[in-house]
Amino acid sequence: MAAALTLLVGGGAFAAYQLLDSGGTQPAAALPGNAIGYTRLDIDPSADQKIALLSLLRRLPEFEEQTGISSDREDLRQLIVERFLADSECDQLSYDDDFAPWVGDRAGFAVVPVDGEFQPVVTIQVTDQGRAQDAVGALSECSSLASAGDDSTGLGAGEAGTESGIEFVGDYMLIAQTAQLAADFADEAESAPLSDDADFIEAMDALGAPGVASFWVDIDALREQPQLFGGSEATFAAALQGLHSYSGAFRAGSDYLEVSLQVDSDMEVETEDNNPVVDLPESTLATLSISNGGPYVDQYWESFQGFLDSAEPGSFDRAVTAFEAESGLMLPEDLSTVLGDNVTMALDSAGLTPQSLQSPAGLAGVGVGVRFLNDPAALQDVVGRVKAKLEESGTPFPLATTETDDGLVVATNQAYADSLAEGGDLGSSEAFQTAAPDADSAEGVLYVDLDKVEDVATSFEADEAAILEPMRAFGMTLQQGDDGYSTSSLRLTFD
Repeated sequence: MAAALTLLVGGGAFAAYQLLDSGGTQPAAALPGNAIGYTRLDIDPSADQKIALLSLLRRLPEFEEQTGISSDREDLRQLIVERFLADSECDQLSYDDDFAPWVGDRAGFAVVPVDGEFQPVVTIQVTDQGRAQDAVGALSECSSLASAGDDSTGLGAGEAGTESGIEFVGDYMLIAQTAQLAADFADEAESAPLSDDADFIEAMDALGAPGVASFWVDIDALREQPQLFGGSEATFAAALQGLHSYSGAFRAGSDYLEVSLQVDSDMEVETEDNNPVVDLPESTLATLSISNGGPYVDQYWESFQGFLDSAEPGSFDRAVTAFEAESGLMLPEDLSTVLGDNVTMALDSAGLTPQSLQSPAGLAGVGVGVRFLNDPAALQDVVGRVKAKLEESGTPFPLATTETDDGLVVATNQAYADSLAEGGDLGSSEAFQTAAPDADSAEGVLYVDLDKVEDVATSFEADEAAILEPMRAFGMTLQQGDDGYSTSSLRLTFD
């Protein structure tokens, strides 16, 4: 039985390339509603999203060589099955005869708490129940994985003297570690499936398009099972305090790949459409922008201290004292000042050459800076103490500053400090908009212009530059919704 599960839901690296989004009944409809973790995969070889996904992935160096995928319309199910059969002792089985007649478009994996343990369960969409059961049985008989009791998928042959169980729920085949577990899970899925769970439905609705793959974790339920993770219950509960669920999706657009991650929590954040990252110069190579850091420090400092001290009492105060002595800063006051309403760090591409990186004078000409939004006088005080500490240590570093109406700019040279203070139109760049959508309202933004990185890399090693050639930019944004869900979007875009 482990062989069947390895083939259908393990799949190695190929599994990521076969996941597609399409309509109809989803695997959650064939899984028990008390599952605390769920992963969904789609395997529809005609989906437009699969074509977009493969079109982009095939542009990456060595992708075709490593995967054997040579077409955007490849039947990836056949590739996976045939690769598995070639590595197994099941030479008498074939994709066309034993798998193509019954393998459906979707598969799901869930984790269910049973008697103080986590039990895995798999559902696979099937079009012919009889042929599906025959194929799984044949795999169990001939596979060396099954005979050796291999449990690499977490779903082996069950306990000694028992066999893994198969049941059918609607259009899905359900597989569990034992026949009894399979029967119990099937009964629960028939009466109260995960797809009817209110918390699950709410999280999936907030997440939006499920993409080529998606997952969901019930953190509220995990909090009730601390013994399953070992360690202190208090530490475990503190780590999950205020969190309710974690979910995500992997999607493919016409010119980007995206991972969207979502957390449902009690955190309340006030957002405004004014993240200054969009006002950086268009020559920016990389930037990281964080909003509302100061209020976060004020609100959560004591909770952070309590969490660390729960593992080792007094460790937090000792670490703070050592940091203050080394840096000349005071915590949390100076950290709150520095983070303020927003802090945006930027690296400019102008002047960034191999020669400029070879000497202190050259480095001083490279544009590196930080734009702070907070009280200018308070920021000047912090910067002054940092400069004094650097001079005291014998490692002075040139810092140029420019005050603005709403904060302070600190940079490696005066020209770049003035440029950051003046602002620019990075936000109007098509590359930026695709990689970091809605950045002006985001709580956090990370952006790297890979075309500019490629230009710099070409000056060093041509091989490294070739890796970047098909890529355009990488972006990550953190958005806080009105419904308690925080969403992180990570995008890799292509030329």
